[in-house]
Amino acid sequence: WKFYYQKKRKHQRMLEVSDAVVVPTPVIAEQLKRITGVETDKVFSILNPMPFAGLSPRYDEASKEKVILYVGRFSPDKNVDIIIKAWEKIAPNHPEWVLEIAGDGEMRDSLHALVRERAIPRVVFHGHVKNVSPLYNRAEYIVLASDCESQPCVLLESMMFGCYPIVFEFPAVRYLISSEKVGAVVSK
Repeated sequence: WKFYYQKKRKHQRMLEVSDAVVVPTPVIAEQLKRITGVETDKVFSILNPMPFAGLSPRYDEASKEKVILYVGRFSPDKNVDIIIKAWEKIAPNHPEWVLEIAGDGEMRDSLHALVRERAIPRVVFHGHVKNVSPLYNRAEYIVLASDCESQPCVLLESMMFGCYPIVFEFPAVRYLISSEKVGAVVSK
């Protein structure tokens, strides 16, 4: 509870000293108001569905390979280890598929060790990648298992390249994935 009250006070202070607070979705705006207990007209949500503004990404059937992709930080809240452990169970039944992981972070060594110690097949670590477009273009699926998200740009970017998303549930997910035709939402 101590953490909750510290967070609540921090957010209340933010609202007190700010002219306006912008969040990525209406759901998060309502959560902020609920957490702080403050009814205010200072909170605005602005959706940003175009992370590749000015570019023309498009689905290219010919470039798709049997790739499941994760793109992001290697931190505990991103649950990359859960993705790898799930892949360990799936991989034996799908020998033509590959799990590709792009990113870096504090858990890099432990994730590499997990794959090495368990001899998990067909896991490719790309490290930090500046231009992820070629990875999105090749991947059939993007998978995100974060504990907490607001509106992940990786999800939007990958969908623009025709990746089918499989994501853990987060507050704004229904703004982005409205049916199983668009993606799969996994409840925790």
